[in-house]
Amino acid sequence: MSPNDGLDLVRELATQLDRDDPAMALGLLIERERFAARPDRYHGPDPDELIRGLYGDRVAQTRLSPLAVHEAVDALLARVRTGAPSTAVVFALAKSFEPRVVPHLHALLLRIVGEPEHDAVGAQIVQAMVCFLDALAIDGIRVAAERGGPETRQAAAAWLAVHGAKPLLADAVAAPHHRPAALIAVPGEAYRLQRRPGHRDVITTRGPDQLRVLDPDRPEAATTIPCGGIIRAWCLRADGGEALVLLDRPDAAALVTLPAGPARPVALPRIGATDGTEHLRYVWDDRLLVSWGLVESFRELRRDPLRFEDVPSLAVRRDARAWRAVADQLTPLHARVLRTEPHEARVLAYDFTRPPGELVAASWRDGAQARVPAPGYIPDVARSGDCWFLLYDHEVQAIDATGAVVGVYPAPPGLFLRALDTLDDPPRLVVAAAFLDGGDAAQLLVYAL
Repeated sequence: MSPNDGLDLVRELATQLDRDDPAMALGLLIERERFAARPDRYHGPDPDELIRGLYGDRVAQTRLSPLAVHEAVDALLARVRTGAPSTAVVFALAKSFEPRVVPHLHALLLRIVGEPEHDAVGAQIVQAMVCFLDALAIDGIRVAAERGGPETRQAAAAWLAVHGAKPLLADAVAAPHHRPAALIAVPGEAYRLQRRPGHRDVITTRGPDQLRVLDPDRPEAATTIPCGGIIRAWCLRADGGEALVLLDRPDAAALVTLPAGPARPVALPRIGATDGTEHLRYVWDDRLLVSWGLVESFRELRRDPLRFEDVPSLAVRRDARAWRAVADQLTPLHARVLRTEPHEARVLAYDFTRPPGELVAASWRDGAQARVPAPGYIPDVARSGDCWFLLYDHEVQAIDATGAVVGVYPAPPGLFLRALDTLDDPPRLVVAAAFLDGGDAAQLLVYAL
């Protein structure tokens, strides 16, 4: 699928969001792409036939690339911010399953709650909020139950009747709240962030197709590296000297020399529907071994020329025994790797073997594992010492080894949070944030730990 697939249709529909049909069509197209890689999670009618029956062959035959999906959500969010409230637009945003939509839906709810002419929109927002269930979404549901019109109150009360007795926010409310020690304005969207192994820098995206390497103490010296495509994921060498950047084209990547480039193209074995970057596992000390997808397969990055070659499973078990033992414990059918930290020789993962599951920090250096009960919604995570940091749209929550919330790091007004990691010497939490009213600028929030 070309990276431009679906963009023309998305842009055409985005000009018609004052009507319900184009918004509904966008929602169904987004939903089809969200479930395409995980058909085991979708139990509704055949999406192609549903779209064809409602909107015809042209729309049904158009698949959306990751860039097209992102642009579709942006268009729907712009409509929420500036246009008349619409149940169809709220429906379409819920189909995205993107946590970044929650602050916008919460703001819309506060704007219309209790207005009789928008009661149906309020009820639709409640239905959308239950797809996320972070603290801000739950607050929205409670506001709807207290202040909404009849339809909105009924939708909210039905959820609260089952879940409302649970003190979901009690720990977070009681925990100490911390303000950022520094706010760093940076150009371009920053939707991924990770510390650079072995250094004081962080690596972020700058817009969709560039890497940025930045020291929070010297942001003016940041470097920017074009990568040649939309950035989906990356692997970092344990010494921080290189990054392998996986792009939105299923057979393309870039090997980037850090901190200033260049980026060299690398051909990838094709990533199919069950072979996606959400199952990425890797180890990179003197050599890069990587596995992605639901089916066990391993590849090694070779040089001169740059290429990937298949590696037999037995050879990986022999040459990278400790890492392979961790990978075998956290298989894609039982766990989701949230982050690999090569300098710590560990992965942070969500193990859903026994629902509701656990967050796991598993080391292949010493075999140690740390586990805490998983929250109801699995956010982006980071870890420092024995403390976990959970990223929600409006705040970061710190939890200890028992799962209790011991600190809250709220987003400043007008911002929502996108990505995070921690730094040492001195201990800090760095969070990438975006503006609720749109734009392509970002803020890096630095909190002392």
